[in-house]
Amino acid sequence: MRVLKPILLSLCALALGACSTLGLTQAKNLQQRILYGYAGVTASLNTLAQATNAGIVTPSEASKVNASILVVNGELNQALSLVCGAPVPPLGQTVAGYCASPTNSPTAPAIIATATSALTGISAYLSCKQAKEPSCPLP
Repeated sequence: MRVLKPILLSLCALALGACSTLGLTQAKNLQQRILYGYAGVTASLNTLAQATNAGIVTPSEASKVNASILVVNGELNQALSLVCGAPVPPLGQTVAGYCASPTNSPTAPAIIATATSALTGISAYLSCKQAKEPSCPLP
């Protein structure tokens, strides 16, 4: 069950609007959608680490999934850069303080959608592995 909680959190973060039934506020703007995506990245990384340590995911599989998660993180960084008009904030600086004047980037929603879709695939894979299904396609 310890591995399953982060998977559920990740899936919730990806559903964005569907999470209101669990107490999360629906994302109201691009910034919030990006932040929810980052929450999904964090949950996926934590879940992957726990699944690897528990022997549910092999080191080879973990390496491939980790690479996929890093691609998603890069996509979210790109979307954040477009919305905020500058590179990603340095460690320790909050996005809210960094992105004081967000813009309505026409390409950011598509990038966020691609990242969200990839995170959904990663979450599905990790859920499949947790359920010990016979065949779990790598994302």
